[in-house]
Amino acid sequence: MSLTTHGAVTAPLGTTTAFHWVLTVQTANGGIHTLSGGTYLRPGQSRAEVFAGLLEQAATVLATQRPVVLFFSLERDELTPADRLDNGTGVRQ
Repeated sequence: MSLTTHGAVTAPLGTTTAFHWVLTVQTANGGIHTLSGGTYLRPGQSRAEVFAGLLEQAATVLATQRPVVLFFSLERDELTPADRLDNGTGVRQ
């Protein structure tokens, strides 16, 4: 996993799925930080594994030992036609 966006992450070999994540934490000094990015997950990889890895990386990046998680989101990085403003037609509705 990486704290960078998909544009800077190369998909690993094999079958993987792109996900986008957002993590907001509070550090011991009271600072609130939101980190986000993209990652590619192996089939069968759990949310708990992803969360633990991202939290560990966030602690390293923010130079803090135990950040308090305020928000975490992990979603597939794709829009279905129903999610798009044009409803998949190519014409804005």
